[in-house]
Amino acid sequence: MGEVAITYRLMPDGPDVDIESIIETIRTGGPEWARVNDVQIKPIAFGLKSIETLIVMGDKSGNNPDDVEKFLSEIPGVQNVETINMTLL
Repeated sequence: MGEVAITYRLMPDGPDVDIESIIETIRTGGPEWARVNDVQIKPIAFGLKSIETLIVMGDKSGNNPDDVEKFLSEIPGVQNVETINMTLL
C-alpha cells in the first residue's frame, strides 16, 4: 500500500480572519486516516494570506481526498479550498 500527498490552498474570507484558529482546526480535525504533515501561511497581497497544508493519506479504498477537501471547506472563515498538488509517495 502506498501513500498519497496532497497540497491544499485555503483562502480565508478576508484579512481579518483568525488564521491561527483555522490552522488549529486543520491540525486537530479531519478524517482519522488523513494526517497533516505541514501547514504554512503564504502572503498573497494587501494583507491577505492563504494557508497551504500538506496532507498525507493511504491510497487504500475508503480514503477519499474529496472528504478531506469537504472538511477543509467547512472550516469557519475559509472562503474556498483548492487542490494545488497531488502525488504518490
